[in-house]
Amino acid sequence: MEFQLDEQIILAIPGTFLHSPKGQLHRFTNIGSQPAKLLCWVTPAGLEKFFMEVGVPVSERTQSPTLSPADIEKILAAAPRYGLEIIPPPAESSQV
Repeated sequence: MEFQLDEQIILAIPGTFLHSPKGQLHRFTNIGSQPAKLLCWVTPAGLEKFFMEVGVPVSERTQSPTLSPADIEKILAAAPRYGLEIIPPPAESSQV
């Protein structure tokens, strides 16, 4: 898994711990060919409500989800209610 914290890129192998303070620009990308697992703690609580609002529950994941323009609009509309600012990746990295 690859994490980008501000301008720094970190290759996270199993067991890696990363801390991202409030307000730090960040993103993560699974650069491998197999599914990856990520355990994330968020404090204070409440961000899970954002994921429940914009996400779609699944019983079994067999492939990566697709995002429609309507999904992106939903995310962008909900984000401010949770104190989030969604910043799209630079054009050259949007192909990842």
